[in-house]
Amino acid sequence: GIGIGIGSGIGSGSGIRIIFLAFHFSSTTENQKTQAVQTGTSVPLNNQTDAMKVLPLTCQHGWTGQNESCYQLSEVEKNWTESQNSCLLHNATLAKITEEEIMSNGIMRMFTSMRPFWIGLTRDANQEWKWPDGENATMEVKGNGGDCAYLDDELKAMSVRCSTEHYYLCKKPMLPRDP
Repeated sequence: GIGIGIGSGIGSGSGIRIIFLAFHFSSTTENQKTQAVQTGTSVPLNNQTDAMKVLPLTCQHGWTGQNESCYQLSEVEKNWTESQNSCLLHNATLAKITEEEIMSNGIMRMFTSMRPFWIGLTRDANQEWKWPDGENATMEVKGNGGDCAYLDDELKAMSVRCSTEHYYLCKKPMLPRDP
């Protein structure tokens, strides 16, 4: 018989997501199964093997993949709340970006060379900057005292009023490609 299980996990501290399918094969014969059902005994699991197949991760059409995340830059400008809601419609959020990603990730340079865009940082009036998941920001946000942040064309996080309209960058995890 064959049993199939699907699971996922996140490596400790690494931020790496692993998606896997586990297959279980057994060499139990049909006669053994029939005999076990008739007599009420258990079926021996002889010569069983377990195999794991790692599926490649991918992004949907229209999304750009980098470091196991998918990104999509909007083609229209919206305020911060409307931008976040648009991302949520695609099972994404406004992008959570670290300074390390900005420094090492060519995708951010590519997107900001097109136009400044909203990222997921907001704050309550003059409080700590936070990402949509509630984590405090570690990057510096400059600007004129607004409570929402965008990345400018120099890859600097800037604050501005949340009612301002900007393009926006959505981010979500890559998913396994169909086998």
